[in-house]
Amino acid sequence: MGLYLFTGDFTSLEVKTWVEKLGKKTLAVKGNMDYLPFPTYQRIIINDHVFGVFHGHGVYPRGDVRKLAVIAESIKADVLVTGHTHLPFVKSDPSGKVLLLNPGSATGVWSGELESGPPSIMLSGRWYSIF
Repeated sequence: MGLYLFTGDFTSLEVKTWVEKLGKKTLAVKGNMDYLPFPTYQRIIINDHVFGVFHGHGVYPRGDVRKLAVIAESIKADVLVTGHTHLPFVKSDPSGKVLLLNPGSATGVWSGELESGPPSIMLSGRWYSIF
């Protein structure tokens, strides 16, 4: 088992505990629905690329590519793994400097003002529908 990155909204200690059992190393950040003491963002270097993990709340409209790129640059990340939209995407910012990855939602949960998406996860930068 490898590295697991989680973009927040665990909502309970039980979910956090279950997630931490998935792999040898997990990195998680605080989502807008979390009360657990997670950091706002995390960084990790993988194959000479700096990955940032950030939930995405506070960015409006949700998933705005330019605003997410500014956050990635502020934490010095080449790749930003983000959530909050609950809809999966792989995009780059207009400058082409930052790769933005959103795994969606493993439960397909409703996403605020947006429609609920398909339950999905991301493996090595490609997203997969669970059902």
